[in-house]
Amino acid sequence: MAELIRVCWLEIDVALDTSYLTEGTIYEVSFVVMLKKDASGWDFPVTLDMEEPNGKKSQCKVNMKDLPREEWIEIRVGDFTNQKKGELKFIFSGYEGGLWKTGLIVKGASIKPKKSFPI
Repeated sequence: MAELIRVCWLEIDVALDTSYLTEGTIYEVSFVVMLKKDASGWDFPVTLDMEEPNGKKSQCKVNMKDLPREEWIEIRVGDFTNQKKGELKFIFSGYEGGLWKTGLIVKGASIKPKKSFPI
């Protein structure tokens, strides 16, 4: 786990070799995090980006200030179907507004199957 003490520019980059994943399976990608009771600086949404091995990109924004405090939550980055071996990249970033952020604990990333289909 990692605890954010105080930053104004937050970026967590993850890269995964998809050869470790089952081909033809749909996966859900998330970050597992907790906001402490006194967390601050989350007035602007964070950005979640994902790039699949085939080059397809997706992005969403999450308003952290509306999330529950003092409990583990999964912030969904997106879904992808493992059809091509390569590198899956996903990023959690927050720097919009330049506010100093505190009180985030990152447990890790979660990549779990949703369902499978025949190849």
